[in-house]
Formats: sequence, C-alpha cells, structure tokens
Amino acid sequence: MDPLTCPKCRSQFVRRVGRDGAVERLLSVAYVYPFRCQICELRFKRLRWGERYVRVELDRRDFTRVPTAIWAAVVWQGRQSQGTVRDLSVAGCWLEVDVPIPVGELLRLTLEPEDEAPIHVEVAEVRSVQGGRAGVRFVRVEPVHRERLCQTVADLLTAAPPASPPG
Repeated sequence: MDPLTCPKCRSQFVRRVGRDGAVERLLSVAYVYPFRCQICELRFKRLRWGERYVRVELDRRDFTRVPTAIWAAVVWQGRQSQGTVRDLSVAGCWLEVDVPIPVGELLRLTLEPEDEAPIHVEVAEVRSVQGGRAGVRFVRVEPVHRERLCQTVADLLTAAPPASPPG
C-alpha cells in the first residue's frame, strides 16, 4: 500500500485519528479512515483497502507529541515563570514548570528552540496538571509563529525514532 502523505503539505507525518460520527463509522466499514497531518493540521480521509485499525482509547490526541527539551517563558495573570517543554506538537505541549499553574488558566508562552528565533504562543490553555507539569493546548498562534512551530515539530519528527503505528 502507498505511504500516506498529506494532500495539502505533502508531509509523510500523518496519524490515524478517531472517527467522528456515524458517517465516518460507516466509511470505515469500506476501509476509508480519517487521518490528521502532524504538520499543517489538516484532517482528511483516505481509502486504506484491507487495513484494519485496532481501537486504542489510551491516547485520544490527534497530534503526536515529540519528546524534546525546549526552554520556555510563561506569563499568566501578571505572573511570570520559566519552564521546559518536554514534548511538543503543533497543537500543544507538556510543560515542566516550577510554579503550579491551575487547570483552565490562560497563558502566554515564548518557546526558545536552540539556535532559532523564539516562537510566541499568544494564548495557550492549561488542560491538565500532574505534579510540576502542565498539559497545554495552543489556542492562538500568529501565522508567522505557527509556521515556525510547524517547522520545529517537523524537524523533531524527522529526528525522532519511528513510533509504533497508532491504533
């Protein structure tokens, strides 16, 4: 079977994602499954004749998070802290911080990849907290920074060892 590529950006970093609604469930009977590009975020469907995917509920994310160690400045409600991004996707990150940040808090992040200009995330939301770590979803990123974020994730995905196929 042909390798999957994104129809928009031609990236090979695509991931099978969960089905939404009755139509996608019905299409999967005919081997048509939903996928999400890990770079440009496009969600699309493809015929994968003869392939069946095992349902795995453990990780419901549409985007693969890639392990990394990127320094980040964090600002919220007039407070400032710094931390380290421990994994990153185009949609969010797992942020290690020394100050507790409550779930639901809106943040402004500045990611500083090594040897690159900073990436500014205008609005990010804390979705979960475990110990000194926060799961963060990117809500608003200006287009120029979004493009650089996507390139950083693409570089990390290229350098990362291949993961087992998602279910």
